Amino acid sequence: NGRDRMLSDEFTRKYQKLHDGFVPMAVSNGLPYRLEEANNYFNGGAKDVSDTFASALWGLDFLYWWAAHGAAGINFHSGDKVAAGYSLHASKYTAFISTTNGYYVRPLGYGIKAFDLGSHGKFVPAIVSNPNHLNLSAYAVLSDDRNLYVTIINKEHGTKGRDARIQIAIPGENFSQAAAILLAAPSNDVAATTGETLGGGVIQHDGSWNGQW
Repeated sequence: NGRDRMLSDEFTRKYQKLHDGFVPMAVSNGLPYRLEEANNYFNGGAKDVSDTFASALWGLDFLYWWAAHGAAGINFHSGDKVAAGYSLHASKYTAFISTTNGYYVRPLGYGIKAFDLGSHGKFVPAIVSNPNHLNLSAYAVLSDDRNLYVTIINKEHGTKGRDARIQIAIPGENFSQAAAILLAAPSNDVAATTGETLGGGVIQHDGSWNGQW
């Protein structure tokens, strides 16, 4: 289904094809690049797919993938209603929608927030040993204050979804402490449309967030 595709290598192969079609030319001319109107499925998104927790995992991975490939930024498509063919329809893929007292943040918004927490710095090589071939991605960023942020996105899901047991080794570095933060959905269900948390906290209608490491 759509959620399976969103969390599969099929989507990643499409990023690579798009990248190879224009990024080398931009780089060879010394030009930065960014993506605009990004989304996961066209025509306002796929029902019971684009507004689910799968989109949070997809969005987090999507942001890191393009950042690791030199993108200067990504503009996600927004709007309570978006064009679908020749008419406007309620958006399914946007990170937030308007409410009477601010905004309701959808799962994708949690993926964007998770990226914001761990992406300020420079990418450093991350060698991943994954002998059981779990469906996961890993990225490492060294921040200006010398904190190392390791983001691991476990895209295993469904009845056959597997837990990832993580061990991090940092040769030549001596870190004195560590902290973790989890992006999670109720019952680990990628089909969930509500109840997601980041660090145990929710993003409020005014954009505030009280999650904890």
